[in-house]
Amino acid sequence: MAINGSDLMLMVDVAGTATLVACQRSYTWNAQRSEIDMSCKNEDVSRVSVGRLKETLSLESLYAPTDAAYLALVAAFNANTLITVTEEEDGDPVRSANALITSIGKAAPLDGGVTFSANLTISGAWTLVEEEE
Repeated sequence: MAINGSDLMLMVDVAGTATLVACQRSYTWNAQRSEIDMSCKNEDVSRVSVGRLKETLSLESLYAPTDAAYLALVAAFNANTLITVTEEEDGDPVRSANALITSIGKAAPLDGGVTFSANLTISGAWTLVEEEE
């Protein structure tokens, strides 16, 4: 995975067309696997098995190129609609996934650009993007 040049592109279905609504260069990805406790009460040790994987993305200073793009993202949040997240490295798509927007916020400082933040939970698994030859 590239250290520099990793971008996230957020796509929302607008009138049947996947539309780029925001892009992000600074994000935090987190993966957490739950555990299933299979211990017996009469034992003094834990016995665990692997549970489900949950992946989240935390996006700060998110940029939307237009008001319509921002409103499409807010509409997806309000409608509980999955969006598509595509990870790119140096401009080339690497993987994509569906995600639910779990929170969204906006910062509008005096004499500064408006940015917003969002938290996403991945729904299902990431799909690797095939390279074109």
